[in-house]
Amino acid sequence: MASGVMTKRLAAQTGLATLLLVVVLGSVLLFAVAGLAGQRQLELRALSGEANYVSQLLQAESSLAMAVEVERQLGSATAAATGPALINQRVVDADGHPEWPLDQLLEVSARSSEGLATATVRQWWWQRPLLKQLPLAPLMVQGSLTLSELAVAADGEMELLGLLTSAEPPPLMLYRCEPSLLLPACPPLWLLPVRAERRASADWLTLTFGLGLPWLATAPGFSRATTAGDCGDQLRAAGALWWRGDCLLDGPAIGSPLRPRLLVVEDGRLSLAADIEIHGLLVVVGHSGERRRVLWGERALLRGALLLAGDGDIEGVPHIWFDTLVLGRLQQQLRVVETVPGSWRDW
Repeated sequence: MASGVMTKRLAAQTGLATLLLVVVLGSVLLFAVAGLAGQRQLELRALSGEANYVSQLLQAESSLAMAVEVERQLGSATAAATGPALINQRVVDADGHPEWPLDQLLEVSARSSEGLATATVRQWWWQRPLLKQLPLAPLMVQGSLTLSELAVAADGEMELLGLLTSAEPPPLMLYRCEPSLLLPACPPLWLLPVRAERRASADWLTLTFGLGLPWLATAPGFSRATTAGDCGDQLRAAGALWWRGDCLLDGPAIGSPLRPRLLVVEDGRLSLAADIEIHGLLVVVGHSGERRRVLWGERALLRGALLLAGDGDIEGVPHIWFDTLVLGRLQQQLRVVETVPGSWRDW
């Protein structure tokens, strides 16, 4: 009898222990599942946060790239603020390069934010004029020149240097400004005497742009076109035009005293139609050994300067008003932005 009671007690205790073990194991398993679910949830949140950050980072990078293009085309980084990120800029150095006038270093940042994810990228820009130096004379020739007559004028108080050449100046008939030579009229002041000078050691293309060929041919800052179209119409629409092939400038006027133009003609002849008035700087370049050719129409007036990067032939009588105010405006208006290598960062 006692043995049966003991057996029942042991069975009850065993069942209770088994039940307790099942409960403990179930609790442990439940906690393990809950912990795993929590960990997975944390991982999903981390992945979601990382994905949101990457998305905001891509938007910030896209906005910064957009700002670069807007700056290159329009000269205003603030125009890119309509993109997916907020654009801010600050001047790092108001005189970025000691040998380059009117330049500065900028730090431009793009900040994109959505929810808890925020990303900021920064880039240094070098903003500079396309023209490093203004022309020193109405006509500059990097080589020899074939020309019989030259009529020049200027508004200043010093002797006017009408022609700079790296070869012996040709025997020229140099004229001062007269109402019958320049249209619509002479400048308020004109200078006498007009003279020509030889400077064999100067590379005026590099001095003017800071770059020589062939680097200048692919440098930023120009609208580029070929002979497919009218170079005069395209020059009227562009501040700086690089034209490959023959170029004829006709019509009533190109540019203005407030909005002058820059034209570079490569591997082609530059022709100025009769009676046209052009405001700005004209440059003719080409391959080594080829002469740069210019056909100057009767009574055509250039209010600015002409640069021939090599030996040149000019047919007709150039009439050039060496207006330093117009050339100065051209230098201020034509600006180039270049990113500084190694300056990009995302913090």
